[in-house]
Amino acid sequence: MTRWHLSPEEDTVTYETITYDRRDGIGLLTLNRPERLNALNSAMRREVKEVLTSVNDDAEVRVLVITGAGEAFCAGADQRESTSGGAIPLEEIRQRNIDPRGSTSWLMKNIAKPVITAVNGVAVGGGFAIAVGGDVVIASEQARFRVGHAPLGMAMMDGLGWLLPRLIGTQRAFELYATNRIMEGEEAARIGLALKVTPQAQLMQEAMAMARAMAEGPPLGLRQTKRAITLSHEQTLDDYLIFERLAYQNCYFSEDSKEARQAFLERRKPKFQGK
Repeated sequence: MTRWHLSPEEDTVTYETITYDRRDGIGLLTLNRPERLNALNSAMRREVKEVLTSVNDDAEVRVLVITGAGEAFCAGADQRESTSGGAIPLEEIRQRNIDPRGSTSWLMKNIAKPVITAVNGVAVGGGFAIAVGGDVVIASEQARFRVGHAPLGMAMMDGLGWLLPRLIGTQRAFELYATNRIMEGEEAARIGLALKVTPQAQLMQEAMAMARAMAEGPPLGLRQTKRAITLSHEQTLDDYLIFERLAYQNCYFSEDSKEARQAFLERRKPKFQGK
């Protein structure tokens, strides 16, 4: 797949294993080890987390899109690194196990910006988790999802045991792990793992059109709604409604809400500032 560019004047940051382009309120993170099917090594894990953290703190970025370079989205952990005699530092492994905030899945769900994943090919293991960790998942017809942990003698990891039951239910989640079968993009969209499936050539066009629509929306409203949806899985209805009312108050008394009401009266599109 040809790398998609935001514009000729895009703001691009150079990394070793990913690319990150930033333009017009949209960040585009591309997993960029196509010769290894974008497999996750230590450097890529670190760089993805760096971008997620920077996006959360960057007022100029309102939406993040994640995709993969070449024919794959992400083939999961780089087994060449995992079996190379200790390439992953022991302290890094311990940190992954101790601090959930070090997880890519945790960061994707807890940053204040919407995340769209454009799944262009195979998504296995940790790559599967990144793919379905988006707030919106768009799959191409060439997308292939696989848990991939059982053949390695491992329990479900990378946050998939939390993500999958919430998207497709406990039975389907367990079946995908236990059988290790491949799920194609069409099925993913049919059962709710992905929002939609598109032809490969149209994938980035679809993802960026959605990102632009979100970037034009109210940042405070998007932030509060993302948080509410994430918390709703753990909260009682009473607790959720308390959170919802607080979110409503925060949004209603914001400058953006005043701007939206004024724009309605003037019959124009509002210009949101995230304030």
